[in-house]
Amino acid sequence: MTGISASQLVHEVAVQLDRYLAPIGFVLNRKSDRFYLRDQASCVVVELQKSSKSTASAPVIAANAGIWNATLARTIGGPASGQGINAMDCHWWLRAGQIDDIGQGRWWTLGVTDDPQDVAASEIWPSLSAPVALLVPLRDDASFLQYLLSAQGPFLDPMNRWAFALALANATGNRDAQARATDELKRIAESRTLPIQHKMLLQSVD
Repeated sequence: MTGISASQLVHEVAVQLDRYLAPIGFVLNRKSDRFYLRDQASCVVVELQKSSKSTASAPVIAANAGIWNATLARTIGGPASGQGINAMDCHWWLRAGQIDDIGQGRWWTLGVTDDPQDVAASEIWPSLSAPVALLVPLRDDASFLQYLLSAQGPFLDPMNRWAFALALANATGNRDAQARATDELKRIAESRTLPIQHKMLLQSVD
């Protein structure tokens, strides 16, 4: 594609990603080039992040996906709502490539002659689809809780894992999960200093 600026190129790549994200419920905000999948309990955000290494003719971008949860916002902190947030504002976020490329987030250097449809289809979506597929099913408190109980999520600090699990267990009334999360968080507190919000969570169940 010729005669297009770097910013326009990034926008056109986002538009092409819409063909993969819209069918699963995401809505593209064309001003920010972010995608949102919202409900009352949560918001999943997908975005293209420009690097400071970008130039006027060659944008360097990454693709991020994050999940914001209303219960965690009330009890642990973070943005008060999912309105207008970016992926890195979320309670848990991942960069495309961190799951499928052995932990290394991917960055792409684009050229103004690149075809946005081809970039989206053959470069970005194959790496972005993994974090999207992981986060989308976790939009309700019970599903998020069950995931946290069953797995150590990639690039999720164990301390946050169990604090999140405790907050969600409290909200859903899951006493078994509450007891397990409490024990795990107390064990972590033996070797690490917990943030005040995490301490308050433990105090709420003592």
